[in-house]
Amino acid sequence: MKVQNSPLNNEKALEFKKRQLRKACREFESLFTAYLLKSMRSSIIRGEEISNTSKLYEGMFDEAVAREISLSGAFGLGDILYEQLLPLLEKEKPERGGEK
Repeated sequence: MKVQNSPLNNEKALEFKKRQLRKACREFESLFTAYLLKSMRSSIIRGEEISNTSKLYEGMFDEAVAREISLSGAFGLGDILYEQLLPLLEKEKPERGGEK
């Protein structure tokens, strides 16, 4: 049975893809921010060697901070990326049921 492409189905599919794109852009911003924090932390000159437990805690802390930064949109990198990629998503042709 073929599914007919109706404007409503296409609209729902587009909205779903937009939400997925927004999520991916935020995740990218979070990963990028975590990398920045890790790089900044590695540049700190320490008087003594820190334990593996402390390194693990600091890494988890940096990831949590990066996630919160990306959710707040403080850097805006995810928003810029989303705005750049959105026209490509909207220009994409709707798929036909079972046909290519």
